[in-house]
Amino acid sequence: MSAPGSLDNTVDTLRAAFDRAFTLPERPERPPSSAYVCIRVAARRFALRADESLGGRADVPVTRVPSSNPLLLGLANLHGSVMPVCDLRQIVGEPALSSATEVVNGIIIVRQGKTLLALACDEVMGLEWVPDSEIYGETVALRDGAIPLLHAAAVIARAIPEMQEKSQD
Repeated sequence: MSAPGSLDNTVDTLRAAFDRAFTLPERPERPPSSAYVCIRVAARRFALRADESLGGRADVPVTRVPSSNPLLLGLANLHGSVMPVCDLRQIVGEPALSSATEVVNGIIIVRQGKTLLALACDEVMGLEWVPDSEIYGETVALRDGAIPLLHAAAVIARAIPEMQEKSQD
């Protein structure tokens, strides 16, 4: 036997570990799953596919701008990019955020193609990995209950109506 710490001992240890790996039972395959960002809007929770989001932030300052779009709260500097902030409460049928709001509790950034939009929500709750078998149409089944699924394309089309008109041309 080789002395501890020698090259021969290291090779023997690695060889034994390699051989032992073939005696272990196979790991069961994990079911296919997808990541979802969970958010709270008023008292309701929603899920959004993580691949439709660029992340979220808390306590974001919003600069008011004049607009005829009642959903537009203003503009925010997020990750070095200035982008419109829309009121997700109104989009999902909840009472609007106060027009005096200068800092929103939570922002989730959604994208469709090259279009980015910041959505004001009450809380960005976190990321959940959900087995694909737990997605039922427009509902995501989480450990503590089922919540509605939001689609970035539908939210953006509702928040920025002129986008919908351009895509139909």
